[in-house]
Amino acid sequence: MGPVRHRPGPETTPERIRNALDRRAALVLTGFRADTPDALIRTAGLVGRRNTGIDEALLGPAIMHVRCDLNRKADAPAYFTNEYFPLHTDVSYVPRPPRFLLMQCITPDPAKGGACLLADCDEAGSALTDDDLAWLRRPVFNFAYPPGCPEGKAVDYRVRETEFWRYKPGAMTWPNAASAALSRFDAALNDACVTVHLNAGDLLIVDNHRVAHGRTAFMPATAPDRSRHLIRMYAA
Repeated sequence: MGPVRHRPGPETTPERIRNALDRRAALVLTGFRADTPDALIRTAGLVGRRNTGIDEALLGPAIMHVRCDLNRKADAPAYFTNEYFPLHTDVSYVPRPPRFLLMQCITPDPAKGGACLLADCDEAGSALTDDDLAWLRRPVFNFAYPPGCPEGKAVDYRVRETEFWRYKPGAMTWPNAASAALSRFDAALNDACVTVHLNAGDLLIVDNHRVAHGRTAFMPATAPDRSRHLIRMYAA
């Protein structure tokens, strides 16, 4: 499901962007300035609504800087580390997660680490048996709030909802009887996974309802201005 790469021009309308996302579920727009979030903000408004309807206390800042923090706390979210980040969907702990995830590359890792990983959940699901899918449709998977979110009662959800997928290994629990189905889904996701390297200024748009994403490991740079740096935003 490798994403299409496209350099925007006069013919790049919101409708064409959304059509491309409907077909491929992921798109890389190229050629933007890497020193400003203007393109990220503008594009979020083209593909959906910048106001997701989710409280910022649950969602995080409208524009999140994603980079390795060597002085981070032990319970800091994985996106502030330089470690491998397994395939997952974002904001899986709310009833309806935001539809689109947008990430713009400010500084790529000089050693080509920290590549984006993408996997089509529909493709992975098509490799499962009916019994496995039946387990994923049961509301027996408990998704935890991430560190820093307000205390709240985590709710049991389905991995396969009617209109979208939700999946966050390492931040969810489930009954033992569902383990085999979930393990086969994870294996199918990894079989469907593609690797995407972003250059400075590239803007990746992912359908968070359909595509799981992750990251390869990378070595943190000793100079902050050379360390891998993305900015992230959501759209509904």
